Amino acid sequence: MAIPKLRDADTFVAKLVREEVLTADPVVDAVLAGRMHVETVAARTLRHCFAHATGLSPKHIQQVEHAQRAAALLRHGVSILDTAHELGYYDQPHLTRSLKRWVGHTPREIAGLR
Repeated sequence: MAIPKLRDADTFVAKLVREEVLTADPVVDAVLAGRMHVETVAARTLRHCFAHATGLSPKHIQQVEHAQRAAALLRHGVSILDTAHELGYYDQPHLTRSLKRWVGHTPREIAGLR
């Protein structure tokens, strides 16, 4: 199977779902969609469901979403310091490490991509 191009990603994912290579975990879906609170599921069960479905822990998913929110603010012209403060990052280097890890770019690079 050839590696799909970005424009073909939706078709590729749909094919993987049809072939049952990819499956959805109802617990993970419900937690991510906000239909289920994490307190209603045992922590160990939740970690297992997330690891099996995504390869990441719930904490990692949260960090990715947090970094994506920071990137969105930066793209909309919010300053680096204001973004760090608004989203509760300890300081600018904390924001930079998070964005480099989860988004692949520094805050300055993201702000320049507008």
